[in-house]
Amino acid sequence: MRATEAQMMSFESAIQQYRMRTERLPGSLEALTRTDERDPYPFMKSIPRDPWGNAYEYERTGEETYRIRSLGEDGVRDTDDDILWPKDAYD
Repeated sequence: MRATEAQMMSFESAIQQYRMRTERLPGSLEALTRTDERDPYPFMKSIPRDPWGNAYEYERTGEETYRIRSLGEDGVRDTDDDILWPKDAYD
């Protein structure tokens, strides 16, 4: 679980940088890896998978809020082992 939370903290940092630069949340985690003329360096080089090999789920839940989810070891959504971020919003 620590590795998952460490990855999620990296996402949070990149999302904050993206928001500061663009004044909005990214539409997807993959948006953090894109470059263009204005931003020649990505906020993240790649989007890792969680420690169980699953893709992280990213969802904008509002204009200024988002949720990142790891499906956990069982790989099934909405079960007890799911890990959500930002953590304080779901504790």
